[in-house]
Amino acid sequence: FLVFYNMRYRIGKRARTSSRGIAALLAIMFLLIPFSNKINAQESRFHYGVCGGIGMSTINGVEENGLKLGLTGGVCGKYIVNSNSRIAVDITLTNYGQQSQIWVEGEMSNKMKVYKKHSFRYLSIPIMYQYYFTDILGLEVGTSINLCTKGRIYTKIGNDSWEMTKLTNNDFNIFDSCLVFGIYTTDLVPQTDLFIKLRVYIGMNNVMKNTNPNKNFSIQISTGYLLF
Repeated sequence: FLVFYNMRYRIGKRARTSSRGIAALLAIMFLLIPFSNKINAQESRFHYGVCGGIGMSTINGVEENGLKLGLTGGVCGKYIVNSNSRIAVDITLTNYGQQSQIWVEGEMSNKMKVYKKHSFRYLSIPIMYQYYFTDILGLEVGTSINLCTKGRIYTKIGNDSWEMTKLTNNDFNIFDSCLVFGIYTTDLVPQTDLFIKLRVYIGMNNVMKNTNPNKNFSIQISTGYLLF
């Protein structure tokens, strides 16, 4: 059976908990770079590495929707089609959601500020076609398959403590797909495979069930390193 319950958390503790897994992936990324072995890397069409970054997201259609900062991190792969074309696939843990604050009438006609935040964690698999139009700069387009692994709603009234509501599969859709557009750079430093990419994710499916149309939207910037 499912148990529904409310718990109170302070915002600092909650932020550390929600980002722990992604922060660990980012730490592993920087630890692995000095030990990477790129023997015969130029002879292979397949390349693999790690990536991580930050993003600003919102949920279109949610009342008083605002931007929410989140982390993304995971592994990446690339197949070299020819000198100008690449097929790139990432597997990441990514935070989506939105946050807002509104004024409401309280006791004795005093107005109180109400804070509300939707937070979702997805296992995301972007599949992208990349095209170089200069030596270090390119465009990319593709789709992302997202599976929601965690959903929370946080609320706070005035100076009260934050209240957390745990969402279940009855509240949100597990599957989401996105259209993805981006721009990226590669080979920023001679003899390395460091890259930076900026992507826009446009959700195609509703995030929450039994509500008006509400879809993810996110802008993410991340960096990565091809280890092999």
